[in-house]
Amino acid sequence: MDTKEPQTTDQTPETSAPPTTPEVTTPEPTTPEVKLVDAEPIKVAMEATPATPAPIASVPVKSKSNKYTIITVIVVVLALLIVLFQLERQDRVQTNVFGGLIAALDANAPVAVVAGERLSADDLAAGVEQLERAAVAQGLDPADPAVRAEIETQALEMLINTTLLKQAAIKNSVVIEESAVAARIEEIATANGGLDALLVELAEFGIDEAQLNADVQEELLIRTWIEQLFATADLTVSPEEIAEVYDSAVAASNGQELPPLVEVTGQIEAQLRQAKEQEALDTYLQELRASADIQLN
Repeated sequence: MDTKEPQTTDQTPETSAPPTTPEVTTPEPTTPEVKLVDAEPIKVAMEATPATPAPIASVPVKSKSNKYTIITVIVVVLALLIVLFQLERQDRVQTNVFGGLIAALDANAPVAVVAGERLSADDLAAGVEQLERAAVAQGLDPADPAVRAEIETQALEMLINTTLLKQAAIKNSVVIEESAVAARIEEIATANGGLDALLVELAEFGIDEAQLNADVQEELLIRTWIEQLFATADLTVSPEEIAEVYDSAVAASNGQELPPLVEVTGQIEAQLRQAKEQEALDTYLQELRASADIQLN
């Protein structure tokens, strides 16, 4: 079963939008209206006894100045933080100020976008974990750079192929009943010592019961669609093909006695059918890839 963590969502790694610079709206100065008056009233006013000027209300110039100073400081600080964030994310500086934020963004950043569906680093990690265990079982070291690169490449290919098949199944109206999901989970649980033991094991990979249900439903969705594809494909294995495989095995045995053909016919036929199924699936996936919009990040 190909389990994965919730999927996951663009063309480039999506990050939270950097803090925006507060928009400060400064009112445009207005030109006071000047009224033209006759010269005589002006002369009279000049010759008159000066009146005591009315007290002028104080203007909080200093307070307004302080307000704009604070805003300016905030703008500068935000700009510096944005620059620092970008530099740290590009590994050009190592301040660890944004370490937690960058790690969270990278975990949710899409490693690929397949027909509009975002595939996250968490989704990829599930496939990497499976292939790492397979590599260890084959005596390979997952820490070896070459092995590691191959694991990551295959995991991404597997994730993209799975997504394409799931999308095709949904497009072709494949529906999986809840009873089928429950039966499959019971089958898996029985093979792993019961549901509780299975959930404990899956918890080590960050998979809870809800995720298990989602993964099993996806597995059944893809499997059902593949079976429908195979039902229309020519997967017939002829007696001539079986005999050809057997004769090749005899020629390569260096005189070692092999079981009679009649005893291994079923085994050879199953192997040949499996090979034809894989070939048909590979061809179908190539067609899906050719028509899908796939963007790697």
